[in-house]
Amino acid sequence: MIVTLQNAAIVKSQLKAVFWFQDGHIALHLAVRRCQTEVVKTLISQGCFVDFQDRHGNTPLHVACKDGNVPIVMALCEASCNLDVTNKVNGMQVLNCFV
Repeated sequence: MIVTLQNAAIVKSQLKAVFWFQDGHIALHLAVRRCQTEVVKTLISQGCFVDFQDRHGNTPLHVACKDGNVPIVMALCEASCNLDVTNKVNGMQVLNCFV
């Protein structure tokens, strides 16, 4: 399922049950990977857990930092995401991904 503004309402209804995708991602991870800033903001505003870690330990902020997506990094930081999370693959902290 591709997360778009058109189906954000469907995703919103699934958030309480943690909407899982391939590789342990939730809707927020996929919106971040697809650089869908408005969808990210919508998911955050609807209470999506911003610090969820996929099976590799990456949070949505890890993904946004790796991609260099400043608007999404800003949106996640404004949502008070945890900046100290390390992933399971190489123990990399979020902000190290951005450098």
